[in-house]
Amino acid sequence: MKKLMTVFLSSILLLCLIACDTSPSPETSDADTSSAISTDSDAGTEAPGTLTNVDKLPTADASEVGKKISVSLAPNGETNEIGFVFRRNAETGRERLVTIENTAGSQSVMLLSVYETSFGSVKALCEALEAGVCDAVLTARIYIDWIEGKYTTNSFYGLIRDADSFVQNSDEANGQSFFGLICRPTDVSDAKAPALTSDGERVVYLYEANESDAQSQSHEAVWQRIYDRFDEKYGLNALVSVD
Repeated sequence: MKKLMTVFLSSILLLCLIACDTSPSPETSDADTSSAISTDSDAGTEAPGTLTNVDKLPTADASEVGKKISVSLAPNGETNEIGFVFRRNAETGRERLVTIENTAGSQSVMLLSVYETSFGSVKALCEALEAGVCDAVLTARIYIDWIEGKYTTNSFYGLIRDADSFVQNSDEANGQSFFGLICRPTDVSDAKAPALTSDGERVVYLYEANESDAQSQSHEAVWQRIYDRFDEKYGLNALVSVD
């Protein structure tokens, strides 16, 4: 019995040695060759600030797309800040509200949502912002790279250091295109621009876009880069259009 066991163990050892000898060497292995090629998913191979490829970002929950839902316009336990764009076309009657939510604990993605609203006026938009909630039809929900989302809020922080073109009350708002930021007061302690509303828990800024203002155009370009980057996969330019 002992002899049989010895033969058995010797056979196993021999098979292992054969397998090792016939495996591709590290220099010629196809697997090793492919893994040596840098990709945008390889940890540590990207330059700082590189955006994740659109196809490699996670897919957001789209189960509510096409439905009328309640939209929170306030920071909460999960959301630290909400950047947004509101556009309306008086001729077509179309309105779109686009939001980007910066969620606590996430530094990889932000959630971009496109809503079809029916405020009918900028005054009604202001009232919804003051209330902190509105009803709208969700038309798209997309994860974008955290970095490009942060570009939009950082760009807006640049705007609030200047008091021009900010809406202080709903009677002042008559434009067709607005940018905004909803955040906690502690995030904007050095802001010079007047807020639309502030209650100690949140502060809301509403900025009327101005085609002749360089800062306004620069901020709009930040958002447009996002629309263009996600257009091929999601048709984002058409989704945000009010034409």
